[in-house]
Amino acid sequence: MLLLCKMCDITPVLVTTCPKVSQDASYITKMSSINEWIRNSNYNYIDANMAVTSDGLTWKDGYVLADGIHPSEQGHKAIFDRISIDCPFLLNT
Repeated sequence: MLLLCKMCDITPVLVTTCPKVSQDASYITKMSSINEWIRNSNYNYIDANMAVTSDGLTWKDGYVLADGIHPSEQGHKAIFDRISIDCPFLLNT
């Protein structure tokens, strides 16, 4: 996908992944690996994981819906606020 973006002269903005409330060691390993790659990729990225977790693995209280996967309204607000830190050019009008 990144190669296709480059071929089309599109600048990608990557987003780190967020945890699941019920996660096993395999998921943690994959999520951590993906996020590490994104953070070190030299692409623009939004650190959604940092916005909604206390330690990269645990959702902050109130930031996740009952399904244990999707951000709550408060979680979405935190991700939006993170956009203004990581990629403020996306919010320029």
